[in-house]
Formats: sequence, C-alpha cells, structure tokens
Amino acid sequence: TPDDHTRRYRVRPDLNPYRMAPYVEGVDTWDLAERNMGQGQTLYDFITWARGRYDSTYDALSIIGHGGGWSPTLDPALGYDAYLPTGIAWDDSSGDYLSTRELGQVLHWATDEQRDPLDVLFLDASAMAMLENAYEVRDSAHFLVASQGAAWARFAYDRYLAGVDDTVAPLDFATQIVEEYAASLEGYPLTMGAIAIDLTSLGPVARAVDDLAVTLSDTLTTTRPYVAEAYTVTQKFDSNWDLEIAPPDAYLDLYNFAHRLYHLVPPTQTQVLSATHALTQALSEAVVAEIHHNGHPWMAPAVTWVFSGAHGLSVYLPLGEDTWLRDYYRPTELALAADTRWDEFIHDGWYA
Repeated sequence: TPDDHTRRYRVRPDLNPYRMAPYVEGVDTWDLAERNMGQGQTLYDFITWARGRYDSTYDALSIIGHGGGWSPTLDPALGYDAYLPTGIAWDDSSGDYLSTRELGQVLHWATDEQRDPLDVLFLDASAMAMLENAYEVRDSAHFLVASQGAAWARFAYDRYLAGVDDTVAPLDFATQIVEEYAASLEGYPLTMGAIAIDLTSLGPVARAVDDLAVTLSDTLTTTRPYVAEAYTVTQKFDSNWDLEIAPPDAYLDLYNFAHRLYHLVPPTQTQVLSATHALTQALSEAVVAEIHHNGHPWMAPAVTWVFSGAHGLSVYLPLGEDTWLRDYYRPTELALAADTRWDEFIHDGWYA
C-alpha cells in the first residue's frame, strides 16, 4: 500500500476495470501495519487466521513473490547477502526471506502438525519446483504447483479461479493453474508443473534418489565420465542468474538427468541402470501435470531458453563451478539431506 503497511483483503471483485472494488475496514480489509513477508511468523499468522475465519471444503495457499530455488537459513542481521538469489518471499525492507526449512516449519505447525494439510500449495515464484522444496512440505499439502525456471509476473488468478467451487477436486484445480498459466503467456519461455507431494508419491522419489546416490558413489571409479557427461547434457535451469541455461548451473531436471545417465552408462552397469530406471518411474507417478515453452526472455531477447528436457521437478547437483550453496546442503537445512544420501554424494562421493 502507499503507506508501506501490510493489508489483508477478502477479495471483492467487480466488473469495472477502472476502479478498485469497494472495501470496508474491519469487514473485508485489515491494516496490519508493517509486516516482514520473509518471516515465518507472518505466514503462520495469515494461514491460521484465514483457515479459522473462513470454512471451506478445500484449501489452497499461494505464496507470490521472488524466488530462487531451495535455500539455506541465513540471518540477514548478520550481514549475509547470499540469500538474495534463493528462497522465496523476499522482503526488501527487512532483507529477509523464507528459507526451505523455514517454509517447511511454518506449514508443519500451520496445518496442525500436518494433520490438516493444505490441498494445493502454489509457490508462485521462480525456480521453486525443486525436490528439496517439495520434500520439505510433503506432509503439509497434497499438491504442489511451481515452476522449475523463471516464473513470470502474469498473476492470472482470474483464470486460475474461473469455474472453481467446492466441487472441483484439488488435482483438477492444480492442473488448471498449470494450464492457464501457460495459456496466459504465449510466446514466453516458461515452465510450470503440478506435483503430487503426499508420501504415496514423493516417498518413492526420495527412496529412488537415495538409491541412485549410493549407487553412483559406489561406482564412480568407472562411471565418473558418464555422470559428468550426463550433467553436461541434462536440462538445466538458471541457478546463477546469468540468463544462460548451461553449465555451471546447478539446478537440473531430475528425470532428464536419470534418463540421460541411463542411456550413457554401458550395459554392464546394471546397478546404475536399475537405479535410474526406478527414479524415472517414480517421477512419472509424482508429476501429474507439466507444461513448458521455449522462447526469448524479455530481459535478454538475444538469448533463447530451451526447456525441451523439462519434466516438472528439479534437483540441486553442483557438478559445475556454481557450488557456493554446496556447503549449506546439510541435514540441518534440508529434510531431503536428512532422509537420503544425496547430500553425501554431493559432498563426499563426487568430490572425494
């Protein structure tokens, strides 16, 4: 708002495009003074307030703002600026943001310790469709909608919500967001997908990632060249924000990496073949909708972003030079690192 205050609104749309719909203070708008959007307490307060005030058959939460993939928790008060390209809900006035772990903690408690999960979680920000983020909130929502690459500020919520009522199933709503987002941005390079993140779908993905990590660590004396080549040719997303999608970017399409590796290793590497096949099968079950377009980003019209290898879910794999986040990829920061050995492959396997 003009006074830099934070406001809550119960949306009152009308058909007049030349004025704001009428709002009454204390009835359908509330002045909360300044709030830090990058603080977990702010998000927790909103979720519990909204769910307590409005009863509904299904619940969807959308977090809109800048994003940059998985993120460690770094205290801005200590002078860190490394958070700037990662996380979600960047707050310019405080220098704060929501890390992956903080987002997971907020949703854990706001969903009654995951006994009352959200039906759809929409992370309407760039590069948030990562396994690290999805796994962190796997018990707090049934479906995650997010983009592997840059998410354009289209905000087509009128299209996302068209025809939606309490008879529309969460999967159908998540799929509608994916389809309408893509339809509203014809000509732009984009990615958007819907992922089933309950344990029945994401659990097998995590187990397959764990198995692949162990298998690769055990076979690197012979498979290292094939892993390196698979990294080079796998679909990437711009993790270092240089507007190029190429090495050393460290956000990789997980399905495409497994698929490339499967076709690169020799037939004698039966363990690798089995692990990569299991991972692609698990991902095929988890990703329920995905759309991508190639194109030229508006801020770099001479650059072409190609997303032909996008399948809906990325992972952090710093085999190039973009490794500044690697030191933070630990069980203390990520549930995925605590529950799988992907972090051990990143730290000790590949760089041993």
